[in-house]
Amino acid sequence: MALEKITTQQMDTKGVCAAPDVLSGTPAQNKAVFDRMVRELIAPAYNEAVEAITAMEQTESGIEAAEALRVAAENLRVEAETARAQAESGRAEAEQQRQEAETQRQDLETGYVARSENGAKASESWAVGGTGTREGEDTNNAKYWSEQAAAAAGGGVMSFNGRNGAVVPQAGDYNAKQVGAIPSSEKGAASGVATLGTDGKVPTGQLPEISSVKTYTATIGTTWTENEDTGVKSQSVPITGVLAKHTAKVDHAYTGDGTSDGYAAFVEAENQYLTYITNGYAETYDGGITFYIFGDAPTVSIPIVVEVA
Repeated sequence: MALEKITTQQMDTKGVCAAPDVLSGTPAQNKAVFDRMVRELIAPAYNEAVEAITAMEQTESGIEAAEALRVAAENLRVEAETARAQAESGRAEAEQQRQEAETQRQDLETGYVARSENGAKASESWAVGGTGTREGEDTNNAKYWSEQAAAAAGGGVMSFNGRNGAVVPQAGDYNAKQVGAIPSSEKGAASGVATLGTDGKVPTGQLPEISSVKTYTATIGTTWTENEDTGVKSQSVPITGVLAKHTAKVDHAYTGDGTSDGYAAFVEAENQYLTYITNGYAETYDGGITFYIFGDAPTVSIPIVVEVA
């Protein structure tokens, strides 16, 4: 709203000077001549000035409020960036631990494969020789001595293991110990040797656990089942790898995308985790964790990280 000055022309038009020298109206009309400039010229201009000043004050207040909101948003952005950096640091550390664990697993697998291959070579050496792994193996093996026995008996022995005539070796004539082989009962068993799968590698089930602590991620949803008698609410969260015998450590996980909206969602999920989930208890089962809470249930999905041992 633009304010305009009161001009001399306006005052000449509205002022007493514009009235006749002799007033001939009624008393009320004559009095109105003296109030006309104030009522029709000065009062409207003054009111416009008051409205303009009020509008300016309101605009200044709006600017200050907007600046306060901007500062608050910037503080939230800085906090979100700090949380993102911390999460990235944790991810990098976890990746390094995973790589170290994988290196240990590969070292162990290499050792088991070598031991298994050496056992197979030893069995072949004592059975038929020709492996080049043992001195004198070609004249000190099951096949050689069987042939010698057959030659001494003129093509065979009279009887062996219930068989008569020209007896030649067959399955069951010798046990693993007699030929220096590894018994089947020791293959894939504790204190024995590992076997090889069709891919030429030691099966995962025969490898020892490198670390007793494993980490999983999951999400607690918003659907809960309430016990009609106790009022306790429960929810089972499937987590492949978790067993009933495990002890679990659960915490809220950060899954934001670095934006202010993502950080706000993270804060809301964390607050509901602290308010509702920690006000209860959890139990592991084969294939997941069941959470029990008392009172109200969360209204948003809550991402979690689980460490089991």
